[in-house]
Amino acid sequence: MSIKEKLGDKIYNDMLDNACAVKGNSAPIKRAFSKDVIKIAFTGGSVTYGYFPSGEPCSMGYESNFEKMLKDKFPTKKFEFLNLGISGTACLMGLFLSEYKIIAFAPDIIFVEYALNENNSPEGIERYESLLRKLIGFDNSPAVIPISALSRSGYSCEEYTNALAQHYNIFAMGLKNALTPILQNNKLEWSEYSCDEGHPTIDGHILIADCLMRLIDIALICDKNYNSESNSVMVSNRLESLKLLDFKSLNNIKPSDKNCFSFEDCVEICGDVFFEIGCKCLAVVFIASNSESFTDCTVTIDGDEVCTLQGYSIFGWNNPISQMIFSSDEKNQHTVKISPIEKSKHFVLCAIGFI
Repeated sequence: MSIKEKLGDKIYNDMLDNACAVKGNSAPIKRAFSKDVIKIAFTGGSVTYGYFPSGEPCSMGYESNFEKMLKDKFPTKKFEFLNLGISGTACLMGLFLSEYKIIAFAPDIIFVEYALNENNSPEGIERYESLLRKLIGFDNSPAVIPISALSRSGYSCEEYTNALAQHYNIFAMGLKNALTPILQNNKLEWSEYSCDEGHPTIDGHILIADCLMRLIDIALICDKNYNSESNSVMVSNRLESLKLLDFKSLNNIKPSDKNCFSFEDCVEICGDVFFEIGCKCLAVVFIASNSESFTDCTVTIDGDEVCTLQGYSIFGWNNPISQMIFSSDEKNQHTVKISPIEKSKHFVLCAIGFI
């Protein structure tokens, strides 16, 4: 029995309405659906990737269900989709993907699903706000819509993602206030929504897709369609201007055959890598592997060792890890050295970002 069948039409539809957590400026969504070809991007963690405990991605995750629902409802429209869900990632990875993939795709609508993985902290809010501002600021003015899923413990960043959505006058979807009362009243078992602590079941993915469809329906009939969003900063946008360093400027690297998820131009470090850069912040994306053929790297800034990049980890599964190397309030010129601890082993860089 599906979640909808168990709850009945009224309770289910009320839940979908409640999942439209913030109703913002509908103009970007209406503008997207006025086009013949609508481009939609998804960036997020394992829920967007479609993780199942078996290790295999769900063949009908919420993104796939949403795609089918859209095509059924709007048969005369053509849709193009880009799914950048990567398990275990948060907004820093989203900032990298914004530069690496999303901006070139030029989506009309961008769904952002990091509420289960991001920290509920000032730093987490800063990363989330920086990402939202970066996406909202794209030249084509896309509709940016945060998605907040739910964990068994109740953890989610939905409170501040909704606050950010209200501040920037954008729509947001959140399950906390929609699904929690249903669970607390024993109208639904947690296992019917999630197969573990937070990853949706097949029916849970259908629920999320239904919530997104309801949000689109609400936006398309909403009269709140003025063409302005707030440009003032709510907490911090310090990471909004993150850019990617061109690997061509680096020494002691070679192309890697160990490309990873959305990162297609990874490089392998062959020795000590030196470069000069003027920046306030420096971050990297690298591959973590549980293979003993991988090694860690130390990072030195202006002669001081600042961190270790754990390329070898018993928890690695050839997945990309985003890590902040250093952050300061002022832009200065720095000398950076990245050194593999065991030079005969692999260390793969996916991207270097700076501000």
